[in-house]
Amino acid sequence: MTGETNIERVVNRLRATAEPSTLECYASGYDLGMQWASERATWPDLKTLAAQSREAWFKLQLGPNHSLIDFLAEEAWDCEPPAGGIKLAREPFVEGVVAGAAYIHDSVLSRLLVRP
Repeated sequence: MTGETNIERVVNRLRATAEPSTLECYASGYDLGMQWASERATWPDLKTLAAQSREAWFKLQLGPNHSLIDFLAEEAWDCEPPAGGIKLAREPFVEGVVAGAAYIHDSVLSRLLVRP
């Protein structure tokens, strides 16, 4: 039996118990987190969010100048960015944003450490 077959079996088993809207919200957040990290994040903002992804958290607190606030206002909320910092409750969309951004952080970290 191949690894792919085993993974497919796990996917099918988990799919039977997963809430489709939860998966969609998480996936949407993950994609936006990757996009923000790839296109707009500053290194300090990305590093902070990636560090938070490795800790137990209940709310994502972003300071007033965090680049993710403007990005989410434009790409997800379709509104003007809120004044000041914000706190986002831990829910599937926000979990996805954090995970997607952390993936990009981890992917580029070793390359940032190498000087050209």
